[in-house]
Amino acid sequence: MSFESLEAIRDHAKKELAPLVRQIDEDGFYPEAYLRGLGELGGFSAVGSLEEGGSALGLIGQINSLRAVGQVCGSTAFTAWCQAAVAWYLQQSSNPLVKEKYFSDVLNARVLAGTGMSNTMKHLSDIEKNNLKARRIDNGYEIYGGLPWVSNLGEDHLIAVTAQTDEGGYVMFVVSCADEGIRMKDCPEFCALEGTRTYSVSFNDVQISDDNVLAHPDEFKAYIKRIKPGFILLQIGMGVGIIDGCVDIIQRAK
Repeated sequence: MSFESLEAIRDHAKKELAPLVRQIDEDGFYPEAYLRGLGELGGFSAVGSLEEGGSALGLIGQINSLRAVGQVCGSTAFTAWCQAAVAWYLQQSSNPLVKEKYFSDVLNARVLAGTGMSNTMKHLSDIEKNNLKARRIDNGYEIYGGLPWVSNLGEDHLIAVTAQTDEGGYVMFVVSCADEGIRMKDCPEFCALEGTRTYSVSFNDVQISDDNVLAHPDEFKAYIKRIKPGFILLQIGMGVGIIDGCVDIIQRAK
């Protein structure tokens, strides 16, 4: 990321996010306006090419953007990671319909988005079962099941998840939280997550059209191999940003 754009993101965090930190931690305030403003500054655009409306700065640029957020607020860096991860999923999809429908809006945070992929990543590592199931229907899929913890959600937000088909394959897709059959329920209070809009989400025979699909079952193995490095590496921005913030506190304490 260029020095000028990174400095703008840092200044924005200090001016717009820092005054909200106590409210986020103590009252569970979700800084939606800040996240949208971050998107307007290009804070999620690094993974997009210039032709796609991004800055073409790649994962390292996006990591540095998340680092600047994490230096001020760790939980907000987590919600920003959710947004950046969904942008990464869209960028890596070979389905032009889903990219045309959502990519620009997610890059610029006109639409905010959460990722419910932790369950699938653990399932693929034989840690837990996959909680969402999919049936193939005409021009799409029907989804049922539930996820206990998904962050950066809201009634007008997107969610990106994977469901296992009856045949044993996997389909990954994005869907609006406002769609019929989706229910969100508050999670129990959990330290440092109160300002991240984390919910348990149930899917009750939710209809997903093919133009919302990131990867069909025959594409999934190659697709998950493409997105997994970014899914993991982007989290570095959160951790390093928190370290930066701790070092700042140490310096002030001196």
